[in-house]
Amino acid sequence: MAVRQQSFRTVSARVIGRDPSHWFNTLLIDRGPRDGVRRNDPVVTSEGLVGHVIEASGGWARVLLVLDPRSAIGVLVGRSRDAGVAEGQGQPMLRVKYLSRDAEIQPGDQVVTAGLGEIYPRGLVVGTVVDVSRGEGDLFREALVRPAADLNHLEEMVILVAEGSQAPR
Repeated sequence: MAVRQQSFRTVSARVIGRDPSHWFNTLLIDRGPRDGVRRNDPVVTSEGLVGHVIEASGGWARVLLVLDPRSAIGVLVGRSRDAGVAEGQGQPMLRVKYLSRDAEIQPGDQVVTAGLGEIYPRGLVVGTVVDVSRGEGDLFREALVRPAADLNHLEEMVILVAEGSQAPR
């Protein structure tokens, strides 16, 4: 079965609010369904992945940041193409789980989206590996990844809206 490449148009947005709690990593942006933005649309900056839209109405949307514990992203290690799942931890680093025990991954490697899920297209920069671990007897390796986008100082971003799809997702 062939994987169909999706094309996207971009919608620029500004941050208009942040979640004041430390339990959730979300923000509000000034674009919504009236601008073509829908639930599950990916959100990026020029540096890399920010997250995806989880709620949208009228002229606003709520974005779940990649650091949120509810966030999980299929990823590839850029150099070795080893696959894993980047999960938010509610803190400044992502944890990439389920890397093969023999994965060739090292600090400095770039991590990108795998494009295998329903939300993120292939090849969006997620971040850079800062540490790799494997305990004795562990089946998988894990890595800590610093997000490429500066998620603490977001002001403007771009939403990737799938072309030709008008129905809400």
